[in-house]
Amino acid sequence: QFDDEAGTIQVTWNAIRGGVSGYELRRTDTTTGETLIVYRSDDPLDTLFVDAGVRPSTPYEYQVLALSAVQTLSDPVAAAVHEFFGSWSTASACNQIAIDGEDVLYLVSSGSPVLYQYSVDGVLLNEIVLDVPDGFRIRDLAADDSGVYILYDRNVGTLFAQEPRVAFVVALDDAGGVRYQWPPEGVRPELTSLAVDDGSLWVAQVLSIHRGQMLQLSALSGSLIDSTVLERAPDWGLDVKDGEAAAVFGASDGGAGVFSPIEGGVPSRRHRTTLIVSSRSTPAMPIEEYEVNQLARDLALSSEGPLYALYTSSLQAPRVENNFVKAILENTPHVEVMDGPELRESWGRSGDTPGRLDFPVGIVLDSDDRVYILDRDGAAGGTRVQVFAP
Repeated sequence: QFDDEAGTIQVTWNAIRGGVSGYELRRTDTTTGETLIVYRSDDPLDTLFVDAGVRPSTPYEYQVLALSAVQTLSDPVAAAVHEFFGSWSTASACNQIAIDGEDVLYLVSSGSPVLYQYSVDGVLLNEIVLDVPDGFRIRDLAADDSGVYILYDRNVGTLFAQEPRVAFVVALDDAGGVRYQWPPEGVRPELTSLAVDDGSLWVAQVLSIHRGQMLQLSALSGSLIDSTVLERAPDWGLDVKDGEAAAVFGASDGGAGVFSPIEGGVPSRRHRTTLIVSSRSTPAMPIEEYEVNQLARDLALSSEGPLYALYTSSLQAPRVENNFVKAILENTPHVEVMDGPELRESWGRSGDTPGRLDFPVGIVLDSDDRVYILDRDGAAGGTRVQVFAP
């Protein structure tokens, strides 16, 4: 948090319970690349530092290391200060977000029959009551100048475990009626997500535990144009821009990747973040390492090319109990910006105050690449949209 009058930055982080003796905070001046250790604490509950050694109009990045009596427990976790424009609460709790070419936002809940239209500054423009088929829920949502598209799948609570999930796509007219349904003959198994771009509607489908495919439909008519086999199983999260696609892959493969759906389904810019966690309960014991794959919750491609990947909870830290090392899950929502194969930036901190991320479920970018994140609003018991700089 910035304090303009005092000229300071307040940095806070989540405490790690068990096996931690304190923290080390490092500050990097991103214009010069200089990194300094600005704070070191011997209290595992001390998670706040006010940095007075900063200069105006200078971007900084902070890293926190968790320490034990014998060694560092975790790799540094990036906590870059990122420009925050504001937030607004939604009319009801939502879990899907999309944006069209005119920068109109669309929000909906998987179990609610209402589609909400908002301006980017939070003005409610319209409410459309949807005719949700019995036993189905809204799994994904996409929009552009050609219209709004919804992916329905059958609510898993109505199926036996051995039955496959089935789904279908509908294109809506301005009043919320159905222009067409795909497939026209009924449903398809294991459709996971959809995106629309430049007259094409793209639908991701799981074929097996390690394989999937991208289906290209005409956004105007819903007719099938082409399909491409993916060498990964797609999960929740898909975006397509200028012929390039980005998809979240399932837990069996992990991470997210960028590929050309026209040239082939092998990811050319695969993004899989791995955290190496090391620990030992006594100095005499050997070091044990754990690889933790962070799985993206959603993603978006910017007009300039970088991939914005949204994460919810994924980082783990070791806890020593009776000489055994146990892994615990931390709530660490954040955004990682990938430029080609390189991590360009990582930002976002846990919390329910404005500018922090409580439990984010969706991310979209407008025509100026401003970032809109659909997040749980803990204080109000609903959801909010938070707006950040590109």
